Amino acid sequence: MVLRILQYFMNHQQLVDKLAQSSFMKKIARFVVHKAIRAKSLTEDMKSEQLEKTLKNITEKLKDTKNKLDGKK
Repeated sequence: MVLRILQYFMNHQQLVDKLAQSSFMKKIARFVVHKAIRAKSLTEDMKSEQLEKTLKNITEKLKDTKNKLDGKK
């Protein structure tokens, strides 16, 4: 059903042009782009936080290993 509607729109270029020029469609497009950029930003923030946690864990393990080696000597 949805596929038929999309095919109908794709075969009627004038209708597509009219819809593209409508303020409603422009608002929807802005909203979708805004949400996509926000989601990308959030995922990048999460990646940097995860990297920071990983680096802290590695640093702690290295310190523990160094302390163990210093204690054995």
